[in-house]
Amino acid sequence: MKLNESYVERLKGLYNPTFNSFLGNDKKICYLPDYSKGNLYEDITRIDLNQIYSYIQIGLFNEGLIGEEWTDDIKRVQWFLKNRKELKLLPSGEYQKWKYHCNSLYMKIKSPYVVEYVNMFYNDLIQKYGDLIIYNDTDVLYLNINKVSFQTKEWISELKDYNYDVEFINYFYIEERKKYIEQEESGQINTKGFRDEVKKQNLLNIVKREIRRRKLDKLGI
Repeated sequence: MKLNESYVERLKGLYNPTFNSFLGNDKKICYLPDYSKGNLYEDITRIDLNQIYSYIQIGLFNEGLIGEEWTDDIKRVQWFLKNRKELKLLPSGEYQKWKYHCNSLYMKIKSPYVVEYVNMFYNDLIQKYGDLIIYNDTDVLYLNINKVSFQTKEWISELKDYNYDVEFINYFYIEERKKYIEQEESGQINTKGFRDEVKKQNLLNIVKREIRRRKLDKLGI
């Protein structure tokens, strides 16, 4: 992954940046616009950005924005990213151990530049693509683009700089940040963030009834 040169220049111009949680209200790393709340979206696209923090940390290290004391850790991350497909084939749990090391490095380094870089990326996407973005959270991006449209046209050219997977979502309901229900194309239903089991089941039932109603409407029943 090649870092955006304009972002790097802006990072180098920051005066004494400090590490802060990416969940701050002034950040767009986890962003839910008001129009998305409480809506049940149908036939949308989910983008999963693979190891986004790891790639950015490597790039920032190469730019001199992460100190040389992290050289060995960065080399381990580079090795993991290069060999992760092979590691997944091993039965010994090596893949998970290496992945844990990569994911935990972010909180060890605590580089403010990582947070700022991702925030710049999402800020630009939100300003440029507006209503196409239903919700984004660190390494996942929900787009109001159906499967056919996504497969036949390049909607967001900025994604070409990232390693990502695509999942087409039949239905997506979001109540607030980090609290949502989705049904993947396979039919699998995923829920996130609902600690109250009763409320979660009630919402699941409401969503399932609405899905059934829409299907019957399409059939003219």
